Amino acid sequence: MLVAKAETRALRTDLEQTNTMVTSYEADMAHLTTWVDDLDNRGRRLNLRVRGVREGGPSENIPELLRQIFSQVFNGQHMPRLGLIRVHRALRPPPAPEDQPRDIICCLDHFQLKEEILRTARRMGTIRLEGQTIAIYQDLSHCTLLARRALHSVTTTLQQAGIQYCWGYPFSLSARHGPNFLVVRKPDDGPEFLHTLGHPSVAVPNWQARSFLQQPNGPQQPHRHDPGPHRPQPQRH
Repeated sequence: MLVAKAETRALRTDLEQTNTMVTSYEADMAHLTTWVDDLDNRGRRLNLRVRGVREGGPSENIPELLRQIFSQVFNGQHMPRLGLIRVHRALRPPPAPEDQPRDIICCLDHFQLKEEILRTARRMGTIRLEGQTIAIYQDLSHCTLLARRALHSVTTTLQQAGIQYCWGYPFSLSARHGPNFLVVRKPDDGPEFLHTLGHPSVAVPNWQARSFLQQPNGPQQPHRHDPGPHRPQPQRH
């Protein structure tokens, strides 16, 4: 009997130590994931994603297509010199004819030009090219897109309530509450975030979990980017 009790205490102690170690490793992994994700997004600061341009095969002239699209964005006004460092289709197999074409990813040589294109395209709402509807987005990392998707229920609640919010880097979602800003940086922050704003809590998936990050859809953009009701410049820390 005494031996059995001693073994039980030893097993319980080992289990508690193991649980503590696992919790610590999960926190470290979440921190490293956020860190690497921020580095990934910093490497994309000059990138734009252009969606909706049908594919013309290996001979298509992507730089010329982009010049036509950006010329429409500036609506005949003087367009700044368009410095393209590199352009290519999204790195996945070509789609079937009935599927959506792959996004065009372009890297510009000036951050201010990229921001001007984004702002102007957002004000236009719809861009048309040869019967195609074109959309222009900031190129974002796969982890950031999954995190935004996980917070969709939160941003929907904010939109319905007319509460302005913005995305930040490293990844965060913030909204004004009186003179201060409330910030979501990790999944556990979501329920308290809405509660403080006076709204019922909603379920927020754990976007830092390995199973969530390894979703089989690959590093593609979601069906839609969500810039929020306004777009103040995100603050990097």
